[in-house]
Amino acid sequence: MKRVQEAKELLKKRGIKAIKPLQLAKASEQMGKSLLETLAIIAFLQSGGQGQGPFPFTERAIKGKHA
Repeated sequence: MKRVQEAKELLKKRGIKAIKPLQLAKASEQMGKSLLETLAIIAFLQSGGQGQGPFPFTERAIKGKHA
């Protein structure tokens, strides 16, 4: 439950609404990665995984920068 709360705070802080805290916490636990690392992997996969990097909005959200 603590990890879900941490995920909720992280997503709220970054302004990300596309993933639910429970989903992020479970994915993070299954992969054995931190919440932030898991979020970066999700952003990479969102980009199509073609080496282009995450979409600009996703990248800004991960870094905590807002337009």
